[in-house]
Amino acid sequence: MPPDMQKLKDAVGSRLRSLRKKRGLSQPKLAEAAGVSVDTIYRIEKGRDQDPRLPTYARLAEALGVPVGDLFPHTTSEALSEMEQHFLSLLREMSRDTQENLLQAVSGMLCHPKSTGS
Repeated sequence: MPPDMQKLKDAVGSRLRSLRKKRGLSQPKLAEAAGVSVDTIYRIEKGRDQDPRLPTYARLAEALGVPVGDLFPHTTSEALSEMEQHFLSLLREMSRDTQENLLQAVSGMLCHPKSTGS
């Protein structure tokens, strides 16, 4: 297996485990909700799933209440800094309205930076 593929599997597994724990779900509870085996969840979380299938990830995402894309890293070419990961984690937990308000506030700061004095 190419090293990049294993890195992707590890990242997906870590993301799945993080989302599952944030929602207070055990592997058996998530398996039941998604209609997959506990072994499947274990293998995905450990980066050992030999034949990952998109429908499986779609069922897991639905059971977790997230879009399927949230199970996958948004960049595979470079690692996000710890601060970026923390920011994205917080952003994902916000409501859509809160995200939009934050975007407006940040856009305002970037377009109209406060002067530091004369």
